[in-house]
Amino acid sequence: KKAYAIPSLSIEHVQQLLYPFGLSRTALHILATRIHHMYQGRVEYIQEILRMDWAHSLSTYSVSELHKLQIASSALSLQHQELLWQKISKPVLPVLSVILIFKEPISPVTLGHLMGIPEERLLPILNWLEHNQWIEFLNFEMNQQILLHSSRFSELLYRLLSTDQQILWHNKIASFLMKKIRLRPSDREHILYHLEQLGPSVEANEQRLLLALHAQKNFKWNDVLTY
Repeated sequence: KKAYAIPSLSIEHVQQLLYPFGLSRTALHILATRIHHMYQGRVEYIQEILRMDWAHSLSTYSVSELHKLQIASSALSLQHQELLWQKISKPVLPVLSVILIFKEPISPVTLGHLMGIPEERLLPILNWLEHNQWIEFLNFEMNQQILLHSSRFSELLYRLLSTDQQILWHNKIASFLMKKIRLRPSDREHILYHLEQLGPSVEANEQRLLLALHAQKNFKWNDVLTY
C-alpha cells in the first residue's frame, strides 16, 4: 500500500484548534504563530500538546507573557528528536549545539572564533552537518551564514541540551557579542536574549535600557514598553 504523508496545518488551522481556550484575537495570533513555527504545522504534535493541562491556563497570560511563554514539549516529537540526536558523533555535537544555542545565522569564521576551533577542523564538521541536513548555508550580505536546517525542530532540540551546556554557551556568546566595537540595536537584542537565558542581571538591564532609549529616540513607543 502507498503511504501518504499527513498534511501540515496552516497558522489559521492552529488558531481554530486554539479557539476553545478563550484567547483574545491578538493572543490567538501570537500563540498560533509560535506553535506553528515550533512544530512546523505537524498535526500529531500540536494536538498532543493541546490535550495537556498546560493548554487550559493559556487565557491567563498577558500578550507580553505569551511572547516568552515556554510552549509545551510533545513527547512524541522529543522522542524522535532524541533518536536523531543520539546518532551524531561526539566531535560534531558541540558544533551543532553552539549553532543551536546561538539562534541567529552565524558565519563559519565567527563560529570558529567563538569556539576556538581552527578552520581546517571546523569545515569537515560543517560539511557533514550540511550533508546530513542538520544545517544549511545562506549567502547573506555577501557573507556565507550557517543556520539550523529548516526541517529541524530547533526549540525541541535545544531542550535536549544539558542545562550546563546552555548556561556555558549563553554566557560565552553574550560576552563574545559584547566585544563588537559598534553595537547596533539588533546586536543588543541578540545579547539581551542570551543574557535573559541566564536569569536577571545588571548586564541584561543595561542592554534593556539602551534598547528602550533607542526606541524612544525613534518614536517606537510599543518597543519602549516591550523592553
